Amino acid sequence: MFDEQQYDVVVIGGGISGLSAAIRLSGAGKKVLLLEAQTDLGGKIRTSNIMGVTVEEGPDELITGYKKFDEMLKLTDTYNNLISPETSNFLIYSRNRLRKFPESLVTGVPSFNLKDIREFVTSGLLSPKAYFRVMIEPLIKLNKLESDISIKDLFEKKFGSEFTRNVVDPLFGGIMGADVSIISSRSYIPYIYRIVEQKKSVSLYFSRRRTNQHFGISSTPTGLNGIVQSFKKYAEGIGVKIVTGHAVDSISNNNGSWIVMVGSIGIKCKRVLLAVPSYIAAKLVHNVDKGLESLLSSIKYSEITVINSVYTADSVKLHGKFSGFLVPSYSGYKLRGCTLMSRKWGYAHMEDHELVRCFITRDSGKSEEYYIQQTAKELIQMGVTKGVPQKSQVKIWDAALPIYTVGHAELIQKINQTIPSNMYLAGASYNGVGIASSGISGIEAAERILSIN
Repeated sequence: MFDEQQYDVVVIGGGISGLSAAIRLSGAGKKVLLLEAQTDLGGKIRTSNIMGVTVEEGPDELITGYKKFDEMLKLTDTYNNLISPETSNFLIYSRNRLRKFPESLVTGVPSFNLKDIREFVTSGLLSPKAYFRVMIEPLIKLNKLESDISIKDLFEKKFGSEFTRNVVDPLFGGIMGADVSIISSRSYIPYIYRIVEQKKSVSLYFSRRRTNQHFGISSTPTGLNGIVQSFKKYAEGIGVKIVTGHAVDSISNNNGSWIVMVGSIGIKCKRVLLAVPSYIAAKLVHNVDKGLESLLSSIKYSEITVINSVYTADSVKLHGKFSGFLVPSYSGYKLRGCTLMSRKWGYAHMEDHELVRCFITRDSGKSEEYYIQQTAKELIQMGVTKGVPQKSQVKIWDAALPIYTVGHAELIQKINQTIPSNMYLAGASYNGVGIASSGISGIEAAERILSIN
């Protein structure tokens, strides 16, 4: 299983953050071992198959435009193989029906460019009174933010409650599977928090910079697992030792070196990088520092169930070139959103059928059949489909995405002050949800290790 039992760095966790860190470290000449408890790499990236078509059980898109991660994609010969969605337009359930989501609102902030205002107002997302409230945002001056506040509080203060319910809740809370009243604005949307902190108009700031946006949505012809496989191939090619299907049992410190126990085998290393979710990291540091264990355990996670269903093409009543829709939490529906995968991604095209991927509020103790039936029922009620799917596949995520609750930045500061020397953390639990952000987290953790030598 292990060719050797001593390494410069042991990376625990084979998701995107762990793979990115291992590649950066090995590329700089370090002897690296990457350990993954599951038999497959990729973490939350889970690409599988239903009725002969590729489906995603976790995320279904990569956001490009982050320089550090784009460079990693190029290094691993992944970048040139990326594909774009066939459509990125989506709908939002607002005021009792699905409505086209204005493209200019994708950041969650209204633009004051004339074309964008027209698109926003004609969308019907808000009442006339609420539109007026949004338009006077530049006149709303908040007192200096002394501490973190929730996304809900920040947007309600700047844009009003109806905009927050109809736009912000589904856009941020729906994607996260969490309540925007507990999500930290400072940690989850720092670019908006800083503008408000400086007492500037968020709308005017984004209106001036709208044309400079360079972020894109991507995947690969085989789904997101294509990224994982490219990273794995490159990592092994430059000397990273990858071992899957073997969980780390414990970590201990011995005279300045770390001993990583995998079963009865003790692996010695100078530095250890925990690129696993915080709740797993907490268990691993139990015998190292119980205070650190407690801090890591306090990071919360959302619970999401993903249902991939195949419908006959004539059973899908939603027409138009839309990639899917989002649903606000107050709507009365358990559905938080759906992606029409066959319309969004070329790899998911099906003849005479459509692949519909939904995520729904997690109900503890409910069966897979319950989620299939509940999703089918709500899709009918919303006028999206008729009848039942031909086949469905369910993935229940008990810990889907980390929730950056109010005060998250202070918590991370305490964790960084507590963590022992020569131990490092990386991944979505700490700073940045999403594939690219997770990869950057791994790269930056690797760079901190390299900066010491």
